Amino acid sequence: MNGYTFMGSLLNGESIFFSKADGLAIEKDHMHLVAATQEKKDEIYKTKSHLREIIRIQKKIEEAPHENALADH
Repeated sequence: MNGYTFMGSLLNGESIFFSKADGLAIEKDHMHLVAATQEKKDEIYKTKSHLREIIRIQKKIEEAPHENALADH
């Protein structure tokens, strides 16, 4: 689960994780992460609507150029 951040749990007890590289994932059997299907994403955003904005901001940060990046001269 390296690179993933715990974001909460679904009503059925499955844990929600997010990775900038891989997006949303659901923890299965307390050991394995699987990519969230569109159905799971809909459930996540329905029950945890605040995550939509958090994830949008995370993606925006990832896409933004780093302040200390070397500029072409």
